[in-house]
Amino acid sequence: MKRTLLLLLCGIHCGLPVAAQEYSRTKLSSEYRDDKSAVISAEKEYPGIQTVVIQFSQLENCDNVSPTERIEVHQSGPLLTLRPTNDRQYVRYAYSYRVYDHAVDPKVDREFLYRLPFSAACKAKVGRTVSDTRLLQGPDKRSKPVEPHGYRFALAPGDTVYAARKGRVVEVQLPKNPEKRSELTYTRDQSMILVEHADGTVARYGSVEDIRVEAGEMVYPFTPLGLASSFDGTRYFLTFGIFYRSSENSTEEHRFPLVYLAPRFATASGDTKLAAGDTCAPHVDNGLLTREMNKRERKKFGFGK
Repeated sequence: MKRTLLLLLCGIHCGLPVAAQEYSRTKLSSEYRDDKSAVISAEKEYPGIQTVVIQFSQLENCDNVSPTERIEVHQSGPLLTLRPTNDRQYVRYAYSYRVYDHAVDPKVDREFLYRLPFSAACKAKVGRTVSDTRLLQGPDKRSKPVEPHGYRFALAPGDTVYAARKGRVVEVQLPKNPEKRSELTYTRDQSMILVEHADGTVARYGSVEDIRVEAGEMVYPFTPLGLASSFDGTRYFLTFGIFYRSSENSTEEHRFPLVYLAPRFATASGDTKLAAGDTCAPHVDNGLLTREMNKRERKKFGFGK
C-alpha cells in the first residue's frame, strides 16, 4: 500500500522577465512505494518543456541521487525514484524545488535557416532591440550598452506576422491596455507570443495584435500568428528574438540566464544574418516551409510526399 509523505515544499516558478504566466505552476509531489522507495512526480499544465531543480535538505538511506538534481520535464508523471540503500527501511528525505520554463543547455542548431516573420510581399527596415529600450545605454549612463535581444521590423498596418519556424506555442500574453496613445514611444505593456522549437530554442514575437493562435498549438512557417501592432497608432512594427536557457554564467540570483541568438534568415537577397539599418524582404519557398515537417504533416497541408 502506498503511503504519502507529507513534506514542506517550496515551489518557485521562474519564467521570463515579463508579466505573470497564465498557466498553473508545475507542482511536485512525492509518495512512498511498497518497496520502501519514494517517487517524486510532476503535475504539469505548461505546454512546453520546463526544467526542475530539486534541492534535498535531507537524504537518508539513499545513494542513487545527488543533493541537487536538475530534470527536464516534458509531461506530467514520475520524475525521480529514490531507492533505499537498506531495503528494510524507508528512504528519508526532504526537498525544495524551483521550476524554470524551457530546456537548459539544449543542443541548439546554430545554422538553422529561419523565415523572416512577415509576408513575402513586404519589405521591412531592421532595427536591433533589447528587452527595454531604456537600457540601450546601460542601467547607468556610464556602463556598456546592453547586448541586443532581437530585431525590430518596421511594417505597415495590417501586415501579417508569420511563424519563423515550426514549433509549439507555449505562451500568449495580451496587453492590459491595448489602446494606442500618440504620446507613447515605448511601453512594457506589450503583446507577446512564445514559440518553442525542436532544438530547445524559443522565438519571442512582440507587438502583435489580432492574435490568431493559442497556447499548445503547433505552428509552421506558413502559419499567420496575427498582425503587426503599434504603440501610437502610426508606427507599426514587430519585435522578434530567439533565445535559449544556459547554465553558463548562472548565479543563485540569476539561475539559467537567457542567451539570445543572431540567426540566419532567408531573404530575397540571399541567406544572411541581419544588421541594424538593413532593409529586407522574405524569400519563401516550399523547402523553407516544409523542412521540419514529417510525411503526415506534408500530406495534411497539401505539400505532397
